[in-house]
Amino acid sequence: MTNPKGNEASLAKFKPQWRNGITKTIRVPVILADKILEYARELDELPIEPNNPKISNTPPETKPLPARCE
Repeated sequence: MTNPKGNEASLAKFKPQWRNGITKTIRVPVILADKILEYARELDELPIEPNNPKISNTPPETKPLPARCE
């Protein structure tokens, strides 16, 4: 049900909890979830640098696919 008196100006703006962009839902073992989240938060505090091996905006290097035989 929509709020008839609600409008964009009266709604609170969404504030993201992560500094480094878009998030993704993943499945991890329950026993590891807290540690993984703790590590992810530590990584999120690091500055984004292209040469930082721990965190980067650049996708990992991929190997080219072999030529297709016909």
